[in-house]
Amino acid sequence: MHDYTDMKEIKLRKLRNTNTMLVRFDSYEDRVAEGRIQTLYYRHPFEFKSLDQLLMIIDDVLDSVGFEKEQGDFHTLYEEYEGKPLIFQYLDPKDIYIDKKVNSKDYVNAFRGELTIRVFYRQNSSMQGEIHAGERSARFRSSLELLRMLYEFVEQRYEKMMRKKQ
Repeated sequence: MHDYTDMKEIKLRKLRNTNTMLVRFDSYEDRVAEGRIQTLYYRHPFEFKSLDQLLMIIDDVLDSVGFEKEQGDFHTLYEEYEGKPLIFQYLDPKDIYIDKKVNSKDYVNAFRGELTIRVFYRQNSSMQGEIHAGERSARFRSSLELLRMLYEFVEQRYEKMMRKKQ
């Protein structure tokens, strides 16, 4: 007989440690995507002006809520930046939802996203997780792989929109 209690605990811990975010794109011109990202931990969405800024905001948000990350993982170009976070959007601690509130019936958020990003881990100076867009989903092993998938999504979406206009 197998003891599955350890497996259940691993799955629960993995679920607790994931961070789900909704992404909405408002524009895509000259291969630059702009939009908003909403996380369960903050009341208000964050605006991004490019896909690389989107990834940096995700990292900032994960840092602000204590999402696990390997220590000493990042290298810096300049010594004076070592250990200093590069904040890409101001995060107001008063806007953070506590776990009790997110799990209660009081949690209301009308934000509608076009795709969902779930981060499972942050290892090797990168993120690992999965992306969901409608019926499609894929796992990513690095921030670069996620960035490529995001470009693929916006290219596909805006290409379809342009065809409809013609």
